[in-house]
Amino acid sequence: MRSSVASGMISAEKGGVVSNGYFSLSFAPGAVEKDTEITIEMPEFPKAMVRLGPHGIQFKAEVILSLPMEVVATVDGDHNILWHNEVTGLWESIGSYMDSEGVKARLEHFSEFGDDHNNKVDPFKP
Repeated sequence: MRSSVASGMISAEKGGVVSNGYFSLSFAPGAVEKDTEITIEMPEFPKAMVRLGPHGIQFKAEVILSLPMEVVATVDGDHNILWHNEVTGLWESIGSYMDSEGVKARLEHFSEFGDDHNNKVDPFKP
């Protein structure tokens, strides 16, 4: 499988959006302490797994991870965004929701995330 990587600078004052054409991150003003380069990496593209960086960064205001409806609509079933808990080694739900634009989840930090479209234990197994 091939990898897909995108990056962009987020303003601490204004916030902004970074997208790789598959996943998008929307930052409210004040979400980051200082202007920060954000990366979105899909190491097993086109699997819906994403590594966000800088790894471990914590946010002071709302950050939303989105997977667009045109991607979500290609896979039947429920969608649930999970994060990889490095302490337990388990994938855990972070409380996602769907709206007219796609599946979204509010992030408190960066880690590895993915769409568990049918509530499978590991969304990244082939």
